[in-house]
Amino acid sequence: MFFRPRRSGARSVVRAAALILSAPVLSTIALSTLVLSTLSAGVAHAQVASAPFNVTNPAYGANGNDTADDTQGIQNAINAVPSSGGEVYIPAGTYYLSGPLTVSNKPIAFRGEGARVTNLIRRGAGDGIVFTSSSSVNQGFAVRSMSFLREDGGGGAAISGSWPTPGAYASLGPVTATIHDVHISAIPWDYNGRFWRAGIVLHNVTNAKIYAFNIHMTQSWPHAGQPDIETGIDIKGASINVQISDGDVSRMHRGVTVRDQSEAIFIKDVETGEGEYGFHLWNAGRGSVISGCHANMANGIRVENTSDVTISNNLLFGNFGAEKNAIKIVNQSWAHGARFRITGNVMHALSPMSNFGIVIDGYSTESLIQGNSTSGMDVGIWLFNPNTTHYIVSGNRNWASPNTFIDGGAGTLNVDNH
Repeated sequence: MFFRPRRSGARSVVRAAALILSAPVLSTIALSTLVLSTLSAGVAHAQVASAPFNVTNPAYGANGNDTADDTQGIQNAINAVPSSGGEVYIPAGTYYLSGPLTVSNKPIAFRGEGARVTNLIRRGAGDGIVFTSSSSVNQGFAVRSMSFLREDGGGGAAISGSWPTPGAYASLGPVTATIHDVHISAIPWDYNGRFWRAGIVLHNVTNAKIYAFNIHMTQSWPHAGQPDIETGIDIKGASINVQISDGDVSRMHRGVTVRDQSEAIFIKDVETGEGEYGFHLWNAGRGSVISGCHANMANGIRVENTSDVTISNNLLFGNFGAEKNAIKIVNQSWAHGARFRITGNVMHALSPMSNFGIVIDGYSTESLIQGNSTSGMDVGIWLFNPNTTHYIVSGNRNWASPNTFIDGGAGTLNVDNH
């Protein structure tokens, strides 16, 4: 909704609101929520739906046909966008950046002609696009159809967005970010000295959608000085209701990281490979779902100090190694919550080391482990903490070793496992 202007936008909002008002079965609370959401969406659309600002306009000065520095030319187009918002259009070509492109306190959309067609090449260390909002007005941010490539140096995020702290944005209505059809890498891709610290970073975002992405780093990791913070997608702060789907991340320490107080993150059909953690809910992620994903990493999925997480129908392959796990749940106290649903996952270890399929460690209860399959593991499922209680473990299969090892797990129903 950020990209194409519509003359009938206001009328559409009015018609939608009228339809909502005519529905006889809605409660007052639901009615108010739907009307406000519809009107907010219309306002956000109106904010960004002005004519596009073409960076190759002579008034701005970017040129995608040579090797000159285009940073100021693109920044000129960004600066020309009014406070009410607009679209920055970057035509097909190759644009060189010596510094970050920055946007502050106005809704904006960046549109190219396609990933690997519109190419932004970053020279030197630092970020690509940096969006920040501290405004009392809802600000939208969108990026689509372009590549972010690192030519030299390391560090920084290709795409970064930050919104107000929870206390501030709670009264602002939904904040929306949409990122799709993006390719993030380095050139040449097999040279170790060129890398992004992160592909996409969103801080305190709500109602965001990231899809159709490819994040592929240099030949191997870790990279000097930053072995454990590199991540393809980093959702942090108090972000909520973020959908990540239909993309892949490779050669980063972590594929997708969710941390701080973020919750309700939905990860579906994402592939991660050649790193340490495929998906890491790091002291965050309450109410999240990881489904239909593929990880070929040292550790497939790791969930720490959160609850009410569903992990289902994932394919997890890897050289898990000593103390490596396809799925591991770690809760350090009851304060973090308790419940998990782990179903229908297929896990296979590629190396004959001390591998574990599903490990539950710490404080959790009233959870389900069902219909999972492991192969090449020393232990398929291990509940090894006395504070792991009242699980239903049923219908699982380990093809190489004993299926379950219960050390603790009081009150657990362990049935029909092979």
